[in-house]
Amino acid sequence: MKVALITCYKDPNYVRGQVLSQCLQKIPDIDVIEVKNKQNNIFRFIEVIFKLIKVRKYNPDVYFLTFRGQEILPFVLFLAKDKPVIFDEFIVPMAWSTEEKHDMSLKNISFGLITRIVNPMYKKWLSKCQIILSDTAPDAEISSKLSGISIGKYKILPVSANESIFKKQEPKNKKSFSALYYGNMLPLHGLSYVLEAAMLMQEEDVHFVIAGGGRKVQGQVNRAISHGARITYYPWIKHDKLIDYIADSDLCLGGPYGGTPQASRVITGKTYQFLASQRPVLIGKSKANQYFIDKVNSIIVKQSSVKDLVKKILWAKNNPKELTRISENGYKLYQEHYSNSVITKSLESIIQSVKNLE
Repeated sequence: MKVALITCYKDPNYVRGQVLSQCLQKIPDIDVIEVKNKQNNIFRFIEVIFKLIKVRKYNPDVYFLTFRGQEILPFVLFLAKDKPVIFDEFIVPMAWSTEEKHDMSLKNISFGLITRIVNPMYKKWLSKCQIILSDTAPDAEISSKLSGISIGKYKILPVSANESIFKKQEPKNKKSFSALYYGNMLPLHGLSYVLEAAMLMQEEDVHFVIAGGGRKVQGQVNRAISHGARITYYPWIKHDKLIDYIADSDLCLGGPYGGTPQASRVITGKTYQFLASQRPVLIGKSKANQYFIDKVNSIIVKQSSVKDLVKKILWAKNNPKELTRISENGYKLYQEHYSNSVITKSLESIIQSVKNLE
């Protein structure tokens, strides 16, 4: 079976697409034809459409659109014609634009307006997909509710991690008790709660390493440092260098902590990376965390609670032996439910279900 795996995103090597590609290629009798953009500006859409037109000569049996494919989905459906389309929705646009807290920037206002205008057509596009992928069951449920599409069309496929990068590694630069937190710092992630917790723990010899978020976050971190927080900040850390910082950390902050509706439905990508790296992870309570158990395979805090965040970080600092046990159990959790081998088996089942629908 020939599967055209399509990526059209500003970051064409985003972890979700990477893992899907690696896992698909491990399935016997699957010939993966990758269609991926090189440009990261608006011209990527034209680039991918032209590549798709060329790919049609290979007559793919299935078209598989990875995140973030919302904008190019109608073109994929048109070019696929009568061939089945698997769409990795990953983010539900209407939920994202109407439920989440966003800065009142022109970009966010425009996105919200366009989402509302396009939503009736988006529902029709979703209905034409044979299978819609979600990373968690709560995300599938909200998408089904907002689109009116049967939940039976949805399949759950966790994010997992790039296991060629994220694996156990011995620390190189061990200092005082350190907590690592990185990401693009969207409201659901709850950076403000982490910074406030850091300020409250300035006398506790807890050192925070924070990375990502750009100039705005740099300013927030500087203010926290001026109030006594022990923080080392990096504008960004390259993907393949993250493992070094993870290995040097006593506790990895997976989040999300922001208390937004989406925060209650997701497991962050960095959480999978921490688990795969066999490091103890502190996550925010979520409906998607059905396999996570507090102080067994992870540490779980209440959403939008600085008090609970401080309490759990200090517990971790004062219980190093427990952290070792938690990291071992967390890795077992990853192997059982979120590893690449689990994703490969799920993908094989999904591809088989598409064949049965034909």
